[in-house]
Amino acid sequence: MGMGETRIHALGALVGALPILFAACQADPATQELRARMDAGAAGPSLVLGHRFGGRIAVEVDPESRSALEEACLLEQRGALEPAIQVLGEAIEDLPRCGALYEARGALYQATGFPRAAAGDFLRATGLSPGRGESWLALGQAYEALDLARQALEALEQAERLGERSIGLQLSKARVLRALGRRGLAAQHYERALEVLAEIPLEVLIEAAALAGEDRARAGEIARLRDGLEACQGAALSDEAWLLRSLLEESRGESPREVAEAVRALELPPAELERLTWNLLAAVQLADGETRGAARTRILEGESDPARRASLEGCLPRP
Repeated sequence: MGMGETRIHALGALVGALPILFAACQADPATQELRARMDAGAAGPSLVLGHRFGGRIAVEVDPESRSALEEACLLEQRGALEPAIQVLGEAIEDLPRCGALYEARGALYQATGFPRAAAGDFLRATGLSPGRGESWLALGQAYEALDLARQALEALEQAERLGERSIGLQLSKARVLRALGRRGLAAQHYERALEVLAEIPLEVLIEAAALAGEDRARAGEIARLRDGLEACQGAALSDEAWLLRSLLEESRGESPREVAEAVRALELPPAELERLTWNLLAAVQLADGETRGAARTRILEGESDPARRASLEGCLPRP
């Protein structure tokens, strides 16, 4: 057989195999499901509505970006985060001024452990849509993950000015202010987060309570203020409360997760930990000149019983 006949036979074999290869590709169940769901949603509301990319941010969908966002959304739901990031990257090449694409990709970068890439995308998104509070919040949290506390605080405060009031914002502000050494304000934002949490995780309570022991120079003053608040509340401390106080003091420097495991192992009541945490956060604010006056006013206004209010006036430090 000559070389020409060999090439013809090989070409014929390849052409004959094409339908089989095409059928195999079409038969991939994951691909079929993805395409079917996208086609089904094309005529109705976008599949992205209600979805938070990276569990973090809900984007605004427009006709140009809808297809890419929906494909990335479905890929993320299947756990294919890297292909979703690739889809969004390709869409950004065609639509470089679409803020939603940067928001979505930034959220996926953050979810996969790339906060620097996430910060770059969120920064571009805030430039394109400066009135989007969610973009500023996401940018602040990316800076927080990079330990860029001052930049994080600026972005978070901009998000707050634009109407963001979420628990995530309050916790991020508390952590960033804590990193900047502004513990009184950090305690204030921990309180705001705890006020709106229906069920407060032990780890969050322990993280907040640990703020009281960070400043060694003021730890004694904070402990005395906490004791004064507890005395003015008129409720005797239970054995469990004393044990919690000892546990928190002895576990300084340990992660909230580790301390929470000890609390669960000892079967200590979460209600006692919550009460102790509130008193510690109040004491941190009372010990800080930046927040003392506001904290004193809030504590007195929150007490409806005249006798206890009079008692509190005597034990709370004056501004």
